[in-house]
Amino acid sequence: MSLKAGLLALLFCLAIGAELLSYSLPIVIARIVLLVSFLAMLCLIMLMHKFFADSQSPYRKLVVFSVFFVISILFVLRRFLLLLPSRIELVVTSEIFAVAEKMGSSGFISFNNPHSFIFQPSFFLNFLRESMGLTFSQVFYITLLIQAIIIAFAGMFLYELLRKKFDGKEKGYAFYLLPPLLAFSLISFACSERADIGLSLFLLLMCVVYAKGLTSRGMVVVMLLLVLGITFSSSTAILIMIPFFFAYSIFSREPYWLFLGLIPLSYVSFAGHSYLSKLEDYLVFTNQGIGEFLRQFFSGQISERLSPLGRVVLPIASDIRVTSMAYISLLIVALLISISALFILFKLGMLRKIKQNAFFVSVLFVTVIALVIAFAGYVGASVLADTTFSDIRTIAIVFVTLLLPFLFLSKPFLKNITKHRIVVFIIAALLVFASLRTFYEIYPISSSDPVNLVEDPRMDAFAISNARDFLQNAQLEGSVAFDYKTGIRIAHFLSEDLELMTFTTELPKTNYLVFDMNGLEFGSLHTSEEVYEAAIMLSLNQSANVIYNDGAVMVVHLLD
Repeated sequence: MSLKAGLLALLFCLAIGAELLSYSLPIVIARIVLLVSFLAMLCLIMLMHKFFADSQSPYRKLVVFSVFFVISILFVLRRFLLLLPSRIELVVTSEIFAVAEKMGSSGFISFNNPHSFIFQPSFFLNFLRESMGLTFSQVFYITLLIQAIIIAFAGMFLYELLRKKFDGKEKGYAFYLLPPLLAFSLISFACSERADIGLSLFLLLMCVVYAKGLTSRGMVVVMLLLVLGITFSSSTAILIMIPFFFAYSIFSREPYWLFLGLIPLSYVSFAGHSYLSKLEDYLVFTNQGIGEFLRQFFSGQISERLSPLGRVVLPIASDIRVTSMAYISLLIVALLISISALFILFKLGMLRKIKQNAFFVSVLFVTVIALVIAFAGYVGASVLADTTFSDIRTIAIVFVTLLLPFLFLSKPFLKNITKHRIVVFIIAALLVFASLRTFYEIYPISSSDPVNLVEDPRMDAFAISNARDFLQNAQLEGSVAFDYKTGIRIAHFLSEDLELMTFTTELPKTNYLVFDMNGLEFGSLHTSEEVYEAAIMLSLNQSANVIYNDGAVMVVHLLD
């Protein structure tokens, strides 16, 4: 036991130490150390499973939870780059926090923006700030800690459920691969896009629904609390809950599950009507994107952005290859598992026993729909890159990644898919590569990484915050135009009485220009170099008055 404990402790230290050191190291070494941290986490959970899967030790649950908690913390750390102050500054000046700040100052709960990523988190953050009397930065760190704890519990819960699916005769290679890897991937996916407390609670809710159901008054109360917590903290989780509970109530023939779906549906219909109305636009944009793709395809043209290699601009070339491989692995494993699940569903006639397989069928139903939407959105957003419906593509990908591991809770599905050793090994390998995406895609990986664009998170974060404070206190009237870099960090903090706009290819007619001058030197993903040149030349005009210039951000008052 001492040797096992020592080995696990070594991996603990290796994973944590490598993560903490990676950012301050040179470019190549930082990436090697980061991969070492990822592999250490992977080995940690695999060895924990090997040593403690059937252990009768009184410390077993403590060891298992400790492993899941450390892995969750490291994924959260990597996702939000807590060692990079400029990154945190960008987070707390994001639109989510701006809307929360306006809620706090006005005293009203309002959701005027249709973007899903600020619909609910802003309300939740403001509630925590008001109830705790803390700053947004402090609330941010507290929510990340809570999120890591919830993810650890959800991963552990799923792991225990999967572990118990294997009886004595079936404890072969699949038993030693799938439970730890599926739980590991769940943690990774939970820390990817749209990561928040609500999504973490949703994972916990799914485990409770499968394991316990509405078997007692206590469980009814627990599920109601989870559903309410999810509803008030995550718009993305709301959109997963609604179709899942509606499908589950139909397939299980137990209509009371419908009530759990009506709670988020009623709330989002009441509080988020502007957001719901935007979903209709997503369908229109998707049709336009698919139509444009087909037009280009039949004319012999293929958009470079269809390949993941053509979609990422900020990272260096080697990072793009790694993250693209991880993204492709995610899409392939999602397709492989979904197609296998559909095949087994019809092969075994599971629909004839729909009530017994209601959970599996409901998860599969939502997953397949989400996959179709995700692929349509992926193609459409690749062709029409400037449209907003890529938001729904991201939501659909979140649906898929969070639901996939729960398909393996079906004993018939698990039993049939583990008959084929090659399939199990392919799924295991793809899950590892897909999980690497969350851990590796954040840029910059090293403080020595080159600055390729002005949108780099290290560029001018504090200068933009200072400019925001100036503009909030300035007596502005009329319209204000921003370049993309300053617009996404400043515009949503200003008065709604102002006409706010973002310029990308030409300068609009406006009263004030706000832009990051470093966009001319480093270039921008959204605003052209010619527009930056025109903005700087305009600031030298006699009809313009530079009212703010800190060497990075300039504010120009156009006098006529």
